[in-house]
Amino acid sequence: MTSAVPPTGAGPLAKREARLAWGLLFPTIFSVSLVVILPLLAIFWVSFKPIGLEDLRPPETVVREQLRGRPSEAGDDATLRYRVRNSSQKKVLTGVTISDTLPEGLTIVAVDERCTLDALSLFCDLGDFEGGQRENIEIDVKVSQAFLDADPDLSATPTKATGRGDNILTNSE
Repeated sequence: MTSAVPPTGAGPLAKREARLAWGLLFPTIFSVSLVVILPLLAIFWVSFKPIGLEDLRPPETVVREQLRGRPSEAGDDATLRYRVRNSSQKKVLTGVTISDTLPEGLTIVAVDERCTLDALSLFCDLGDFEGGQRENIEIDVKVSQAFLDADPDLSATPTKATGRGDNILTNSE
């Protein structure tokens, strides 16, 4: 009688089971590979770009609003000042505008020539800002008793600022 010998290769059932196992493992292997490979690709992509720390933050319009003159009684003169600057020292911001809603109780005496005022809505078109450029917009006002009684917080109505700048991390240069 001949002795039984185990099969030497994988049979059709073993091949199907192996394909099924790899098919079930593929999503896991693919996900883990992406978690490892994508950050490495990003590191290599950034490492070949000529950037410094100042380039990591995209350029944007920064606005600071303050009431100057310390009005203490109705009829006092004050100046509503907006300090606008380009956050980047190198990149140009295009189409810089600011808009704000002024608090009630202020009587507008004079408005900056770059601005328009519609009731309590202020809109200023400032054009393009070079790297590091700063501008002051001053609006002369007289305060009323209603303004002093309300004691409004100027930051309660945030100033909306717009402007487009080139970000080295998101462009293809």
